Amino acid sequence: MPPHLPRSGVGGVIFPALPTGPAALALAVQYQLRQSERWAAETLAAQQFRQLERLLAHADRTMPFWRDRLRAAGIQPGEKITPDNWARIPILTRARAQEAGDALRCRSIPSAHGDLFDGATSGSTGIPLTLFKTQAHLVLWRAFLLRDLLWHGVDLRGKWAALRRDPWGDAGPDQAVAAAKQGPRRFPDLGPEITDLFPTGPISIFEIRRPAQEQAAWLLREEPNYLSTFPSNLTGLAQRFRDLGTRPKRLRAIRTAGEAVTPDLRALVAETLDVPILDVYSAEEIGYIALQCPNPANPADPDFHVMAEGVKLEILDDADQPCPPGQIGRVVVTPLHNFAMPLLRYELGDYAEFGPPCPCGRGLPTLRAIRGRLRHGLRMPDGTRRAPYFGISFFRIAAIRQYQAAQTGPDTIELRLVTRRPLTAAEEADLTTLVRNDLDPSFQVRFVYVDEIPRLPSGKYEEFRCELA
Repeated sequence: MPPHLPRSGVGGVIFPALPTGPAALALAVQYQLRQSERWAAETLAAQQFRQLERLLAHADRTMPFWRDRLRAAGIQPGEKITPDNWARIPILTRARAQEAGDALRCRSIPSAHGDLFDGATSGSTGIPLTLFKTQAHLVLWRAFLLRDLLWHGVDLRGKWAALRRDPWGDAGPDQAVAAAKQGPRRFPDLGPEITDLFPTGPISIFEIRRPAQEQAAWLLREEPNYLSTFPSNLTGLAQRFRDLGTRPKRLRAIRTAGEAVTPDLRALVAETLDVPILDVYSAEEIGYIALQCPNPANPADPDFHVMAEGVKLEILDDADQPCPPGQIGRVVVTPLHNFAMPLLRYELGDYAEFGPPCPCGRGLPTLRAIRGRLRHGLRMPDGTRRAPYFGISFFRIAAIRQYQAAQTGPDTIELRLVTRRPLTAAEEADLTTLVRNDLDPSFQVRFVYVDEIPRLPSGKYEEFRCELA
């Protein structure tokens, strides 16, 4: 059977398939995305502003919070939205969104947008946020998921393995331990987001809080075609498989999200697992923000395409002015279709930089780099902040299993290391040079050897922490 033959909703007709219901809707959206990804940048921008006019009109009419902010920006009801007046809308920080609370929830959603769903961010930035989304917004969210899988030629009938936190343990620490001991959970397919449209293979989920050696042993038993996990967790797994001298033989690709993927990690995974990384830039508040280019000029360090049909993404400097391509700035993003909880010019807390037009021919904007969270930005000696990123150069020293760098003083970096053995004086000197070259020669580096580096509640590791007041 062809790998991506849609399900037919008409009995007795399988080819050509006649999809109905959610499958027909999904195919209709994919058809449009196949066209719009090839549009010129000007055409994409014009369509974004047309959609923003509808979103702002809805927010102005139904939500006092946004009505007040739009009036403060000098924007009147029915006014055409242009780059100039759009830039006058105040940035919505995460802290301000949390303070606004229920005022960000719309009580009058157009019925055609479907059911309302609620949720919350993980709070990994220290500020959890209650979220509301409509069915229409989720349709677009799932469309970008499907686009990603189709772009990269994923065999939807393949076997998946996912290393992530088991939500059964959310009720408390005792339940978390119990969930971790129960072992993997298995499902016959990838869920309705995909199976409404295409037949899929099974997926198994293993608790990410289990030690790396247990995760590796489970993957060797499962022999999946595809793996999903966090980049920081993947680092430890790749190290484990390198130590073992083996790997899952049927693995074709690894899908990552939630953290930055460095060229060093791609190289490590290519060396130890012999598969590519398919990375995703997303946020619980927004949905899919950018997807890795399927035909990058440099596969070892690929650019990302912004999902411009679903989000308006800005990169701003400290004066809230647009950064040109190549300059790192703050990510400010607006989901275009969430009428239940509009987030206009929402500062996500990330750093990134725009890249040049992609040689693959897609007109979607590109991101050249996606950096760390703003809350753990490094404080430089001159008082400015920046996003540190050491990559995984630390793992060139085979004794290191895991690391965390923490700024514990204005000029002090503490390296917390999980190692097979204490490092030699020469190795510590090499790491000190690495850190100082990346940051500033004035930083002092101290070493702390630990048995374990704890995860965040979401299951992620933090490779850098700023612990200054």
